Amino acid sequence: MKYKKIIRRVSAMLCGIMVLSLCGCGNESTGAETKIEPMEEEQVATYSFDFIGGTDVMPISGFYGPFPSTESINGNAVPDYINDEIFQMIVDCGINLIAQNTTNYNTAPQYVKKMLELAEKYGIGCTVYDPGLPHGEGALSLSDTAARVNEYCNYPAFCGVTVVDEPAMEGFYYKEERTIDKYVEKNNNLVDLGIWTYTNLYPLHNPNNRDIYDRYLETWLSSCKEEVLLWDHYVFSTGDNPEPDYFYNMSICRKKAEEYGIPFWTYIQAGSQWNVTKAKFDTEGYYPNEGELLWNVNTSLAFGAKGISYFPIIQPLFYSYAES
Repeated sequence: MKYKKIIRRVSAMLCGIMVLSLCGCGNESTGAETKIEPMEEEQVATYSFDFIGGTDVMPISGFYGPFPSTESINGNAVPDYINDEIFQMIVDCGINLIAQNTTNYNTAPQYVKKMLELAEKYGIGCTVYDPGLPHGEGALSLSDTAARVNEYCNYPAFCGVTVVDEPAMEGFYYKEERTIDKYVEKNNNLVDLGIWTYTNLYPLHNPNNRDIYDRYLETWLSSCKEEVLLWDHYVFSTGDNPEPDYFYNMSICRKKAEEYGIPFWTYIQAGSQWNVTKAKFDTEGYYPNEGELLWNVNTSLAFGAKGISYFPIIQPLFYSYAES
């Protein structure tokens, strides 16, 4: 894993070439040489992983990674997605990092190790979901955290550990079991060991929550040692026009990332039908078309995103409920 500052010179070079070609490197009327003032160099924070090519390669990641056949729905076994065919499909989609998965190292370490081996085979970076690294009052010490992570961190494809999906705080999506303070020690222990920590933050959907959202970002970033700011704003979830706070969300996250000297990554809506109730329901979600998907990616890049994440890579198990 590497974290560096990179300097953009391309725009300055192109600008200079264009001006020189237009001016002929001089002034025809006076014969005086035209002086070109160089553009100011821009320092940009970025983060990537040695396994996928280091800072020369942008992380193109996704969340919900492959999972094994350990559950069933209405008596029907779920297919095993930790196999060559699925990993080849992930590569073919252009994804080079599985940023989040729910294959549980605490209960099924053999499947996590198989996933890391397949990830190495196909050149995909992979994080580990390990509830054996508890949070809150039961958080492990630094030395115990190191001992635990040493069980899997030496796999070449290993890129980090999942800390939490959408932590909350008082007054903003409050869930006591997922408040920010419960993850600080776990997160910072991992960072101190040189381990990348995956956490995606809540987005802003309500204009009335703008002040709260600023405090939410600041609370997380001031508490946890972060190397990437990542959040999940699914702008086409209803099929309506893009939400009015989509660009505000992007701008405030960009500003916060710059304040803390870290890059930001954004999530791209690759699916819909967010059935978190684990039950059959009749609503029909909106799936973005090709143009909307490209718009989502390109607006993120235009704002300066240094990583792109897709949700989902694979349709989660609990999105698959149907009439029995």
